[in-house]
Amino acid sequence: VISLLAIPPGYKRIRYFRIRLSIIIFFFIVFIGGVAGFFIPFNTLTLDVVEMNQKKHLTAQNRKLLSKIRNMREMFFLLKSRVDTLTYTKKNIEDLIGIDEQANVPEPAKKSFFDDMNLDELLNYANTTESFFNELVEKIKKNPSYVNYIPIIKPVVDDYAITARYGKRKDPFTDDIKWHNGVDFSAERETPVIATASGTVDMVQNHNYWGRRVRIRHRFGFSTVYAHLGTVNVYKGKNVKKGDVIATIGISGLTTG
Repeated sequence: VISLLAIPPGYKRIRYFRIRLSIIIFFFIVFIGGVAGFFIPFNTLTLDVVEMNQKKHLTAQNRKLLSKIRNMREMFFLLKSRVDTLTYTKKNIEDLIGIDEQANVPEPAKKSFFDDMNLDELLNYANTTESFFNELVEKIKKNPSYVNYIPIIKPVVDDYAITARYGKRKDPFTDDIKWHNGVDFSAERETPVIATASGTVDMVQNHNYWGRRVRIRHRFGFSTVYAHLGTVNVYKGKNVKKGDVIATIGISGLTTG
């Protein structure tokens, strides 16, 4: 026990205090703790707890990411298998109907509509295309003349370049992103343009935008349109066979040349 005397000025009554040593020690410890807390940063004391929480959070994120990567790998290998099957089926169709696919044809270095697809959409497209190819092969085997009435060859056989493909592209006149409903073939003017399948010409037109264009109706719901032509060699109602020359390459209508 510690005794204290408090002597106020003016000869007033003297006060006498007795304080237990344990209380003094307690307040001393609290004081030292306060001083230590002031000089030692709080995050140093809680660093281990924070790091543990961060590690748990990162571990959970890594598990989710690894799960997504595994799913994407499975989808990728499945898609690759479908593409390999499509390539094999396409080659069989070419051999079956005698198509000689030209190699080293220049193509535009632009995005195709496949670039905007995710893995699920690509896989669905591959499955649908594979089903179409398989059905086509069966029909050709049953009726070989079937191939004469579906457009499966290119309309230009001489030297050419593909300057735009089917799908989204930037409009060369407005710079707007628009859907391009066809394939653009660039070749020397007066290069022959052939019918891609047998059918009947049901339209010959001189259009402000499409220029001189021809439409041919084929069987099984197919039709083809040939636009921006030079010389037109057919008329409405004329029956044409696959490979017949129907027109020549031109720059009629709205074109970039």
